[in-house]
Amino acid sequence: MTHTIRNIGILGAVGSGKSTVAGMLRELGASVHDADAAVRDAWTRPETLQEAVALLGPGILGPEGAVDRDKVASKVFSDPTALKRLEAILHPQVARIRDAWMEAERGRSSRIAMSPKNRPSAKVMKRCGRPLSVKLAMTLTMPE
Repeated sequence: MTHTIRNIGILGAVGSGKSTVAGMLRELGASVHDADAAVRDAWTRPETLQEAVALLGPGILGPEGAVDRDKVASKVFSDPTALKRLEAILHPQVARIRDAWMEAERGRSSRIAMSPKNRPSAKVMKRCGRPLSVKLAMTLTMPE
C-alpha cells in the first residue's frame, strides 16, 4: 500500500502549544520531526563546532568542550551580522538532519516539521538550506 506523504509545518511563538499539537498528531500515528532537536543535534557535530568557534571564539564552549548556548546567544543576539553568519553555519546542518530523517521516514503517511527556535515565520524553514515543502502550515497563537 502506498501512502501520500503530507508535510505539515507547525509554527508559533514560545508557549503557543506546538509541542502539544505535535504530540496529539503523534498519538494519531504521525511521524514527528522536531526541528529544535535537530538544532541541538547539529551543535554536537564537529564541523558545526569548528566553524562556530572560528566565528565566535573559543569562549562559546563550556568546560567539557560542548557549546554553551547561553554564551552563543549573548554574542549573536546583539550582533545581527554574527547571527546571520551563525545561521549560515547551523541551518545547512539542520537541513541535512531533516533531509536524512525524511528519507528514513519515507513511506509513512504523515510528517510534521516544527519551526526551529520557535519563530512564528515560515522564513525559518526557507533559511534551513533548501525550503521544506509543506502541504499545510499551521500557526498557533495564544491571547496575551
